[in-house]
Amino acid sequence: MKISQTAIVIALAFLASPAHGESVKALLKAKDCMVCHDVKKDRIGPSFRHIAMSFAGFQNGRLMLINIIHTGTGPDAGEMPYHWGSTRMPPEAVRVPVDDVEAAQMVDYILSLK
Repeated sequence: MKISQTAIVIALAFLASPAHGESVKALLKAKDCMVCHDVKKDRIGPSFRHIAMSFAGFQNGRLMLINIIHTGTGPDAGEMPYHWGSTRMPPEAVRVPVDDVEAAQMVDYILSLK
């Protein structure tokens, strides 16, 4: 089954729309991401814009960020190519769970902020 170019354009327009951005912001808030992160300002964790700029140069940055959402950045998470300060993101086992679709939506939004 082929996806038409029109369907792709419509899907991309939806993902870039302010309404979609607002729904992802609500998701980030519901999953308690906003406790440590902000869109524009570094807080306990880096701002989403700072994350976007830092991971923009990685070819697999999207997948890396999805993995970080699931594993956190603590000592059991493996080697992090770039990390901010000494505060670590706890593993998902002690945070509000995020499924793969939600993680992808979050990361796509965050990477759009660069």
